[in-house]
Amino acid sequence: MHRDATGVSVSKLSLLAGSIVYRDESQSGYNTGKRFRMENQYVEQRDGGYYVSGSRVSFDSVVYAFLRGESPEGIVESFPALSLEQAYGAVAFYLAHQQTVDAYLQEGRADFERMREEARRKHPALYAKLEAARRSMPSSRA
Repeated sequence: MHRDATGVSVSKLSLLAGSIVYRDESQSGYNTGKRFRMENQYVEQRDGGYYVSGSRVSFDSVVYAFLRGESPEGIVESFPALSLEQAYGAVAFYLAHQQTVDAYLQEGRADFERMREEARRKHPALYAKLEAARRSMPSSRA
């Protein structure tokens, strides 16, 4: 278990994709010791993945677009099903929990790589044909 950028103890991204309850005991004033609820309405877990709430756009896709340098406005152009608020919300969620989300994405890349290598071992003839076809195609790179 570790703490993310907000200081919240987390063990999995799924804890973050739901409602989060913070207890603020460091401030004096009317909030001292009071619990307040922050609803995360931008990222949800369903069907074994994480999505921008209210859409079929994966949270991973939004994060990777952001990491490639796209602004929330550019993300909305790439994913017209999203509103600008949803794009900003997903990016804000990523930035608030960057360490945890990055670990989740790295785990996904490692799983993909493992499955790709397993498929190459199980179906060498198919991959040999694909490689031969790739070599026979004219290169689009100059």
